[in-house]
Amino acid sequence: MDDILALSTSATLKTALEYGDLSMRELPSEIEVDRVKHILTQASNDPVLNFWIDQIDYCLGYQLGLMHPESQASYRTQQVNLSKQLTVLLNEIGQDSNPAKDLELIDEARRCVQSLFSPA
Repeated sequence: MDDILALSTSATLKTALEYGDLSMRELPSEIEVDRVKHILTQASNDPVLNFWIDQIDYCLGYQLGLMHPESQASYRTQQVNLSKQLTVLLNEIGQDSNPAKDLELIDEARRCVQSLFSPA
């Protein structure tokens, strides 16, 4: 897990979030379907992106009620925390002209995600 977090870049996270957004569309356009295919092809060659897509798919499975009820409460807490941190990344990365600020935001998100997946 530490390796995945250390290798996660803002571009990877943005691509994963784009995948999540496109995957939730009820009637995606042909262009959107092609973009999802492209992202999935990219993920097949990028274990970091693949990890995040797996996490998003798990979130979508939860939202669709495909998870066991006993897993849902624990996962919901993790989902909320992860969602908050990824929202910070999406909204703040690239807003400051200082690249060091982007790195700080990425590190903050990594710490949050790491705390969710670390043993208690």
